[in-house]
Amino acid sequence: GAWVPSLGQSLTDVTDSRRRKQVAAFCLPRIKTICGETRQEAVAEAFSTLIDYVHLRLSPQHANLSSTPSLEHETFMDRQLWTICEIVRCATTERLFDHKVGQHQELERSVSSAIPMRRLRGALVHFSPLIRLVAFQSMNSIVKTYTDQEDTELDLWKGSLPYAVKNDSKEFRASLLYSLLSFMDRLSMTDGSFHRGSTSSGGDDIEVKTSS
Repeated sequence: GAWVPSLGQSLTDVTDSRRRKQVAAFCLPRIKTICGETRQEAVAEAFSTLIDYVHLRLSPQHANLSSTPSLEHETFMDRQLWTICEIVRCATTERLFDHKVGQHQELERSVSSAIPMRRLRGALVHFSPLIRLVAFQSMNSIVKTYTDQEDTELDLWKGSLPYAVKNDSKEFRASLLYSLLSFMDRLSMTDGSFHRGSTSSGGDDIEVKTSS
């Protein structure tokens, strides 16, 4: 749609993170209204188009933007990473990654192309708490798009959580805790996720398994 370039540019070119969050909070939940569709397929296509635009915008003419940090030390690529994760987070609220509702292959292709595993790992331990947080919030949906999963969501949590908690913001810690509890809830609902096993000492340990 004609709205994609203007929204994509607003989300990636604004260097003030507070203003960027305001733009995202106002515009992204309204994509269904903007594209004039309520069908899941059409809404998924709109999100896919926006992700592709933001991902592919890093062209030669943006080379100077990619290397010039903002006052918060974020480069264009950092803002691009935050934007894509935020779009995925918003698409998740529309249940576009819920395979029980439907699978949208083009959207999943866009996400896996824009945020491959190595980039997701980097986002989870990024110096910016905003990027770390939105990466945790969108991680479950991003991991679903990988056809060849090197790491499970559990592996990613174990590898990045010790670094992620290094932030004094109460709001950040509360949001991170909510994401962690949501992950644990998903694990507990998976068949065989948690079970108690006996130990030689007679105590009980919690064993965590993930479905293959």
